[in-house]
Amino acid sequence: MDVKFSIRDSTLHEPFDAKYEAHFVGNELYIQQSRNDWNGVQHYPHELLKKQDIKDVDAVSGATWSYNFFKSCVEKALKDTVGNL
Repeated sequence: MDVKFSIRDSTLHEPFDAKYEAHFVGNELYIQQSRNDWNGVQHYPHELLKKQDIKDVDAVSGATWSYNFFKSCVEKALKDTVGNL
């Protein structure tokens, strides 16, 4: 089993990835936030596979934004899957 997770900026039409912080040049707080959330995007799928329950996946420090997206996506995917069984 594999879990893939990505976030796409619907305004800029680009992926949220390690390069996204370039939008915040000169704002160290936003650059760090971008790095924290990118770390979360990479971390959460692995943790879900390991723990097998979204309730047991903890948010990475400073990456609540990406955690909230991930949690919402997992819950929707599970709801859609159960609804189709």
